[in-house]
Amino acid sequence: MPDVARMSLPGEDAAPDEEAGVVVLGLDAEALLLGLGLAALRGDEGGDDDPALVATTVDLVRHGVPDAPGRDELLARGAACWSARRPDFAPATTAPAVGSVRAAWAALRDLPDATAPPAVRTYLVACWIRRADIDPLAARLDTRTI
Repeated sequence: MPDVARMSLPGEDAAPDEEAGVVVLGLDAEALLLGLGLAALRGDEGGDDDPALVATTVDLVRHGVPDAPGRDELLARGAACWSARRPDFAPATTAPAVGSVRAAWAALRDLPDATAPPAVRTYLVACWIRRADIDPLAARLDTRTI
């Protein structure tokens, strides 16, 4: 797989969602699934979190801060969300591999449902780009087949 999953410095004129995606791509697979789980939970509750706020909360969860959401619950929710939404990226399976993080992001950012909250969309795209890391972890955490 091309090394498109590495974080890089912000683009001077890049769109904010693209830059959020580039930063989120720097997270490890567990943090991505935690973030997706948290974004999905808050989206289900009518929240519309910023991807950076989700990443900050995930950091609190991973450090065991009191009153933070439960790690296991968020991982399970993230894995279930990924399993359910992974088919949204079927059109991307025939696209040529892209060597740039920003180009990959631009090519994929519109594949998830446009009605999904921004943080959910960001984490879904990041999970797709990092699917080689995400799929095995999600398969262990979710009973459905990916």
